Amino acid sequence: PNSKAQEQILELTGNEGYSEVLVTSGVGSGKTLMCLVSMMRWLAYPRTEAFISRYRAVDVWRSTMRTLLIGDLITPPVIPPHFVLKASAQGGIVILKNGSVIKVIGLDNPAKLGSMNGSIGIVDEAYEVDEEALDSFSRRIRVPHPLGNLVILPTNPATQRHHLYKRFLTGNPMESMRRVVKLSTRDNARALGPNYIERLKNQPEVTRRRMLDGEWFNNEGSVFWAIGLRAEWTPNDGSRTKFVS
Repeated sequence: PNSKAQEQILELTGNEGYSEVLVTSGVGSGKTLMCLVSMMRWLAYPRTEAFISRYRAVDVWRSTMRTLLIGDLITPPVIPPHFVLKASAQGGIVILKNGSVIKVIGLDNPAKLGSMNGSIGIVDEAYEVDEEALDSFSRRIRVPHPLGNLVILPTNPATQRHHLYKRFLTGNPMESMRRVVKLSTRDNARALGPNYIERLKNQPEVTRRRMLDGEWFNNEGSVFWAIGLRAEWTPNDGSRTKFVS
């Protein structure tokens, strides 16, 4: 960990009284890496079953599982290769040599969960997943474990109207057995390139506050950053009108 905020993630257990933890931050804060490292504390116990999910399973393999199994030029894989017995994208499974299993599930169709159960689950980029699918996922994290049961939800912030904001950032989290850990990109500054944060500082205000400081936004128009822009010019009574959707 590069900051005390990151250390909080490595101290999480399901025995603290929380069943779900939202890890919200700007880009490049190391939230996914830290959540995967935290998950490994569960998997160190033989024959533990874990889930890693996103909205689409293919995106888990393209991003989250690369961090877990391959790493990059700067960061080694979270799981050293000699601990892996089998990894199959087609089968959606990783089996470790101690018998622990990671199942990769897309939550675009929660029925894929079937009757599967586990002790620990991560939903990466959790803002992509709707509330019904998240509820279905959480109900499957119930197999007894020495560290308890926990659902960890790393995500970039979205609009304050999003169900995650209402679920975690309003009311009393303890009453609902939920906790929030907030990071910013600055928490991971030592692991980033020298110009990374400076480039984010030069972005428009809404973008900067969301992507650098990890703020959940409620500004008119800023939702376009989350969903992307599509603009087209359309003839209208002899003039041209620009529609943005």
